[in-house]
Amino acid sequence: MFGKRKKVTNTCRKYPRVIFRCALDEQRTIEFISESIQNISWLSAESFIKNYERSFESIIYPEDQKIVREAIEKSVSGKQPYGVEYRFNM
Repeated sequence: MFGKRKKVTNTCRKYPRVIFRCALDEQRTIEFISESIQNISWLSAESFIKNYERSFESIIYPEDQKIVREAIEKSVSGKQPYGVEYRFNM
């Protein structure tokens, strides 16, 4: 597990994007999020883990939430990765 975690951490540092893993529950509880979230949200990664201060759903602009949910549902049902752009609701 340590080797896998180190590889994910190195990947997160290499790319200027937010990488995250969340549960498929109603609030999309965040299990992991890269430190780069602080560059765009001014909140630490820890504030998102287990929805401590903010949830995944809460940072998506309300008009974009449906598009994001649909992309995730399509990805899960097709067992494929997804990519979707959305506006932040900070």
